[in-house]
Amino acid sequence: MTMLSRATENIAAADSFTDWVYVQSNELCTVTVTGTWVGTLTMQCMLFKGTTPNDIDTKTENGRWDAPGGGDYWRVGFKAGEYTSGAASLTIQG
Repeated sequence: MTMLSRATENIAAADSFTDWVYVQSNELCTVTVTGTWVGTLTMQCMLFKGTTPNDIDTKTENGRWDAPGGGDYWRVGFKAGEYTSGAASLTIQG
């Protein structure tokens, strides 16, 4: 796992996520969602590399998402069983 500070991806499948993005303390994890898609996107956070990610929030429409970082790793995508159709264009940055 690299320490990216930004990832941009189109996701069009269940059980698919962006790359992990490292968000330093006192920074926001910002996700921008565009595209034509149906499903539920899940934002996840992992405090240490290799630990089980925690679900933080979900989104079912386009828009912007902000969450406070704290020296941890973040990603967003469709969990298994939560994708229906289309493609979500995602940008996540810390």
